[in-house]
Amino acid sequence: MPERDTVLWNSMINGLVKNCCYDESVQVFRDMIAQGVRLDSSTVTVVLPAVAELQELRVGMGIQCLTLKIGFNRCVYVLTGLNSLYAKCGDSEDVVWVDLKLLFSGWCGEIRDVILSDNGTVTVVYHLTVRGSDGEAYRESTGTVSTTDGSISDPVSAAEENAFCKVCARFGLGLYLYHDDQTTSM
Repeated sequence: MPERDTVLWNSMINGLVKNCCYDESVQVFRDMIAQGVRLDSSTVTVVLPAVAELQELRVGMGIQCLTLKIGFNRCVYVLTGLNSLYAKCGDSEDVVWVDLKLLFSGWCGEIRDVILSDNGTVTVVYHLTVRGSDGEAYRESTGTVSTTDGSISDPVSAAEENAFCKVCARFGLGLYLYHDDQTTSM
């Protein structure tokens, strides 16, 4: 076997998560740390869905502390994974609100609600505020994803991404995401 570098460890963790081997993936993550292998933001992003599925809030809080220590607290994918973790664990008071001010001055975004419906869907309500010199503007949007769709490993994250893209489009950002036919002719 080749030397176990970060990419190989991440691939092992990802493969275990994709095959619903959540306990094993968290153990491989712990082994990675114990062996002193350098973590990257992908490592954290890959293991968080497993921790969320296991509803291991204490493990998730430990990973959150680790992300702060290493400096991944500005990575959108890590923040989204932490949001999903807290939402799945039902700990709405400690949700790590994705604060876009960390990434874009004057922006502030947050998940307002996560709704798990009886019909098998997850809906995320996302609120985005943009502050300017003359005041604030805000928009809200929702994203809904079916929990029965086997191609989606983390429906909460998928619904959040959907809502985030829609709310950005309401500000006129990323409109091309919804107009594929126009982008191909450019």
